[in-house]
Amino acid sequence: MNGGEQFLVTATEKGILLGKVTTKLKVNEVLQQNYTPTHISGCRDKGIFAVSATDQTIHIYSAYEEGPGEQRIREEKVLKDAQAAPTCLSYSPSGRYLAVGFSSGKIVLYDVGEDYAVKTTRWSFHTARVASITWNSEETHVVSGSLDTNIYIYSVATPGKNQSVKNAHMGGVTAVDWEGSNGIVSAGADGTIKRWEVKLE
Repeated sequence: MNGGEQFLVTATEKGILLGKVTTKLKVNEVLQQNYTPTHISGCRDKGIFAVSATDQTIHIYSAYEEGPGEQRIREEKVLKDAQAAPTCLSYSPSGRYLAVGFSSGKIVLYDVGEDYAVKTTRWSFHTARVASITWNSEETHVVSGSLDTNIYIYSVATPGKNQSVKNAHMGGVTAVDWEGSNGIVSAGADGTIKRWEVKLE
């Protein structure tokens, strides 16, 4: 966050923990919450993070410095418009966008700078739980993997279009990531790791 120091945020059933990373983890704060968290994603540069919950809400937090080396966290906003359970979260590298995958297979893109207004709901081609979403470094595209065995690449500029790898992993895709600008790495329930070459449209 600030001053080159490293902090770790984690969500547990007992609360949101903020810890300072030194030779060991020192817990600075435990923020109590009245929900059960499922996933967490953050943007280090902006000091923000989101936590999804079993009650289909998404809680937005910010970290701030109360004193030298003393970081604190506070809840800023709760997104309650979800129509299904959030199953993964991914902030874009600069924190401009937040992509949320749901158990229904839909991905909703939120514009952080516009107070988390919904930018698009058209990333909806998966037919089962979204397991993983990752942004490219340019923040122009996301790649997603799902229980439906497929991989999709969605564009921010043209949300109605997509590129896909069908039946990428038997039993479902569990994780996806970018490898440079034109490559994707995926892992699946079939116990394999695969590399894919893509040409972004």
